[in-house]
Amino acid sequence: MLPMSIYLVSNKEGVSADRPCSASTVFIVFFVLTSFLLFIKPAKAQPISLEQALQLAIQHDPLLKGNAHRKDRFNAEAEASSYWANPQVSASVQNLPTDGFAFDQEPMTQFKVGLKQQLPRGDENLYSQQKYQVMADQMSVESQARKAWLKREVTLTWLNWVYAARRLGLLDKEKLLLTQLLDFTESRYSQALVQRRSKTYCKCAWHCCH
Repeated sequence: MLPMSIYLVSNKEGVSADRPCSASTVFIVFFVLTSFLLFIKPAKAQPISLEQALQLAIQHDPLLKGNAHRKDRFNAEAEASSYWANPQVSASVQNLPTDGFAFDQEPMTQFKVGLKQQLPRGDENLYSQQKYQVMADQMSVESQARKAWLKREVTLTWLNWVYAARRLGLLDKEKLLLTQLLDFTESRYSQALVQRRSKTYCKCAWHCCH
């Protein structure tokens, strides 16, 4: 089985980790073997098919789930980047007399209301939206590569498992045949030993009579 390195995407946006996923092969082997143990019926002893093993591996792969969540987040960020920032509303009271707190007590009392809107610089929102769309597309490409790798590893593991199971079945049949051959050999040996003893007893009896 040829090794294959899968590079994980870090939590930071646009940054890929350089550490290969060395535990992926162990996860695939453990997952497939566990699936066989869960789906094998004691009465019929029929293992799951290759299609079922592939479907289960893809459905429960943690890297694919993580890529799906990251893709959704990048798509949401791309959609949010097309809008302006939220406006800010402010209100304040100035020169309010502290002896009576009446708004009409002093002519200098003012009620101030403000509205603030931050505008993007140039095409900043467009570039930000394109950046997140590219990152979302990157998650799709990595997921496709991961699925191809999973199919390869699960297929090889499944074939090895089927070969081992059939090999064990052949060994059981050989053991049964050897056991039957041993019983037959012991039976023939016992019969030959009884016949030899009978002939020896007859010879001794004949000599005694004469």
